[in-house]
Amino acid sequence: MADRLLDVVAVATRLGLTRGEIARLVREGTLPHIALPNGEIRFDAGEVAAWIDSRRRPAALAREGGPSNE
Repeated sequence: MADRLLDVVAVATRLGLTRGEIARLVREGTLPHIALPNGEIRFDAGEVAAWIDSRRRPAALAREGGPSNE
Protein backbone atom coordinates (compact mmCIF):
# COMPACT_ATOMS: atom_id res chain seq x y z
CA MET A 1 0.00 0.00 0.00
CA ALA A 2 1.22 3.52 -0.67
CA ASP A 3 2.48 5.80 2.03
CA ARG A 4 -0.57 8.01 1.95
CA LEU A 5 -4.30 7.53 1.90
CA LEU A 6 -6.48 10.41 0.74
CA ASP A 7 -10.05 11.14 1.76
CA VAL A 8 -12.88 12.09 -0.59
CA VAL A 9 -12.32 15.84 -0.11
CA ALA A 10 -8.61 15.57 -0.98
CA VAL A 11 -9.32 13.56 -4.13
CA ALA A 12 -12.15 15.89 -5.17
CA THR A 13 -9.80 18.86 -4.77
CA ARG A 14 -7.02 17.13 -6.68
CA LEU A 15 -9.35 16.27 -9.56
CA GLY A 16 -11.35 19.50 -9.56
CA LEU A 17 -14.59 17.57 -8.96
CA THR A 18 -17.32 17.68 -6.34
CA ARG A 19 -17.63 15.11 -3.56
CA GLY A 20 -20.77 13.88 -5.29
CA GLU A 21 -18.88 13.31 -8.54
CA ILE A 22 -16.22 11.35 -6.64
CA ALA A 23 -18.97 9.25 -5.02
CA ARG A 24 -20.42 8.52 -8.47
CA LEU A 25 -17.02 7.41 -9.80
CA VAL A 26 -16.64 5.12 -6.78
CA ARG A 27 -20.14 3.64 -7.24
CA GLU A 28 -19.45 3.05 -10.93
CA GLY A 29 -16.16 1.32 -10.08
CA THR A 30 -14.27 3.82 -12.21
CA LEU A 31 -12.02 5.34 -9.54
CA PRO A 32 -9.86 2.90 -7.52
CA HIS A 33 -10.60 3.14 -3.80
CA ILE A 34 -10.34 1.40 -0.46
CA ALA A 35 -13.45 0.70 1.62
CA LEU A 36 -12.56 0.84 5.31
CA PRO A 37 -14.34 -1.38 7.87
CA ASN A 38 -16.21 1.65 9.24
CA GLY A 39 -17.71 2.34 5.79
CA GLU A 40 -15.49 5.30 4.95
CA ILE A 41 -13.72 5.47 1.60
CA ARG A 42 -10.05 6.28 1.15
CA PHE A 43 -7.85 6.50 -1.92
CA ASP A 44 -4.26 5.42 -2.38
CA ALA A 45 -2.37 8.53 -3.55
CA GLY A 46 -0.29 6.49 -6.01
CA GLU A 47 -3.36 4.83 -7.50
CA VAL A 48 -5.07 8.19 -7.94
CA ALA A 49 -1.98 9.55 -9.71
CA ALA A 50 -1.88 6.46 -11.96
CA TRP A 51 -5.61 6.82 -12.68
CA ILE A 52 -5.05 10.43 -13.72
CA ASP A 53 -2.09 9.45 -15.92
CA SER A 54 -4.10 6.70 -17.59
CA ARG A 55 -6.62 9.28 -18.75
CA ARG A 56 -4.12 11.68 -20.31
CA ARG A 57 -4.60 12.23 -24.00
CA PRO A 58 -2.00 13.80 -26.28
CA ALA A 59 -2.72 17.33 -27.36
CA ALA A 60 -4.02 17.59 -30.90
CA LEU A 61 -1.51 18.87 -33.40
CA ALA A 62 -2.17 22.27 -34.91
CA ARG A 63 -4.62 22.17 -37.83
CA GLU A 64 -2.06 23.68 -40.15
CA GLY A 65 0.00 20.51 -40.46
CA GLY A 66 1.61 20.03 -37.10
CA PRO A 67 3.77 21.91 -34.65
CA SER A 68 5.45 25.12 -35.65
CA ASN A 69 9.24 25.27 -36.01
CA GLU A 70 9.50 29.00 -35.45
